[in-house]
Amino acid sequence: NLNRNIVNLFIKELYSKKCKPSTISRKIAAIKGFFVFLSFENNLESNKVSLMFEMPKIAKKLPTVISEEDLNQMLKFKLSILEKAVLELLYACGLRVSEVCSLRLQDVNIKASYIKCFGKGSKERIVPVHKKAVKTLKAFLKEREFITKKYNSQPQFFFINEKSKNISRQWVYKFVKNLGKRLDLKISPHTIRHSFATHLLENGANLRLIQELLGHSDITTTQIYTHLSKKQLKEVYFKINH
Repeated sequence: NLNRNIVNLFIKELYSKKCKPSTISRKIAAIKGFFVFLSFENNLESNKVSLMFEMPKIAKKLPTVISEEDLNQMLKFKLSILEKAVLELLYACGLRVSEVCSLRLQDVNIKASYIKCFGKGSKERIVPVHKKAVKTLKAFLKEREFITKKYNSQPQFFFINEKSKNISRQWVYKFVKNLGKRLDLKISPHTIRHSFATHLLENGANLRLIQELLGHSDITTTQIYTHLSKKQLKEVYFKINH
């Protein structure tokens, strides 16, 4: 007996309960998926599968960023050479956490100051590395050589821990989260990636360049940073004028 009216009444009830648009949208998607399943099982007429429901508008959330001052403060913390190298590379190149963990030894060109990384869909891109980060990476390479000799190992990944094992996503997340706590900030590795892009834009970088550095396939994904920059500009303006 399932029909459009029953579903619409259910959606109306969700609105009356003041459910979030994202919650309602998710439930509508689940209903549509259920219709498709019933159709395959021959329990629902084909005309009912094509029922179209109006999806609620979901406000786009601007990504969280941290200031250049806070990032510089983090880099001044007492860190191990591995921690410092990971943090420097996250901020110097705006890498995803998966790209940091999967970075191989041959992907890092210290002399030419660039790294080669593979993003979503295994898309390869070349990212320049700031000279300050290069200096830290050089120091880490010395430590890395000592560790590999100690364990007589030849790990293919660039970042390894004191036991010559590849660092994990969980380790990077925990490390960055604890860094943020020291400054009363709730952050993740992706926050640093957002900050990298926002700081570049605020300092005059071209949006197309930022798109290339981040490895976005579509410029519309990168455009969110223009909204973020405007938001911060407003905050600074009202802070000064009030």
